[in-house]
Amino acid sequence: MKFIFTILVLLSTSANATEELLFSNEEKQVKKITLSELKSRFKPQKVSVFNPYTLKPEIYNAFDMKEIFNFIYGKKWRDSFAFRVSTKDKYSPLIETYKFNERKSFLAYSRSDNKEFVSLTFYKEKIVDLAPFYLIWNENKEEVPSRRMSHWPYKVIGFNLVSSFPEYLIPPKDSNQKLKWGYENVRKHCLACHSLYGHGSTKAGELISNNLTKKFSDKELKRFINQPRKVNPRSKMPIFSPKIDNRVDRINNIVIYLRYLEEKSKVKRKSKTEALNKELQKRIKN
Repeated sequence: MKFIFTILVLLSTSANATEELLFSNEEKQVKKITLSELKSRFKPQKVSVFNPYTLKPEIYNAFDMKEIFNFIYGKKWRDSFAFRVSTKDKYSPLIETYKFNERKSFLAYSRSDNKEFVSLTFYKEKIVDLAPFYLIWNENKEEVPSRRMSHWPYKVIGFNLVSSFPEYLIPPKDSNQKLKWGYENVRKHCLACHSLYGHGSTKAGELISNNLTKKFSDKELKRFINQPRKVNPRSKMPIFSPKIDNRVDRINNIVIYLRYLEEKSKVKRKSKTEALNKELQKRIKN
C-alpha cells in the first residue's frame, strides 16, 4: 500500500514529459511542444512567487514565458491583443499580451521542493492537480492580496494568440464610462468561464444567446455575482474577486454591460426577422 502511495505522489509531482503543449495563432496550429523539448531548449529556473490564492510564498521549476513566446511566434506576438489560454478543465482566460510583456510570467511544471504539484480550488473544497503546466506570475506580495493582477490558470494545455476582440462585443467609443468599464470587467473576469456568442470559455454557460442573464432581475444578478452560493448553494461559480478595488461599482457595471448586450441582441433579432419577412413576401409575390 505504501509503495502504491509513493508511486501516486511521484506521478503528481510534475508534468508528464511527453504531454504536448499546443501553440496557435487565431486557432491555427503553430507548434506543439513537450516538456522534454522545453527542457532541451530552455533552461529551467527555480522561481519563487507569492501565490494570490494560497497567500503563501511557493517555489516552482519553470520556464520564462516570454522566452517561449519569442521562440514560438517571434517578437511579433507583442503587437497582438491577447492570448486565450486553454486548460484541461475548460477554464479559458483571455490575458492581454502587454501583461506578459511588462511582467515576469513563468510556465511551471513542478514544485522545486519536491512537494506534490497540486493546489486547492477557489472554495478550498478539493485538491486539484496542476499538471501538465501552471501559469504563474512574479507579482508584488503587498499588491496581490488586495488585487490579483493576473490569471493563474492550472492544467494548461495551450495558448492561442488573438489579434483583436470581436468588434460587435465592444461598446461604441462614445458610450458612457460605466458601460465601457462593464465591458472591460466582463472580458477580464467573466469570459474565463463563460462565453458571449461563442467567444470565451465553454466551462460555464453562454451569457446572452441562451438567455441566461434574463432569468435574473438587476438586483438578483448583482447578488448572484457578489456571492453565488448565497443564491444557489450548489453553484460552482466563484465569488467575484473579493478583494478587488471598487468591487461594488464593477459588479454594477457588469450588469449594465450585460443588459446592453441583451438589448443589442433584441435589435439584431428584430432586424433579422424583418429582413426574412421581406424576403418571404418577395417570394410569395413571385
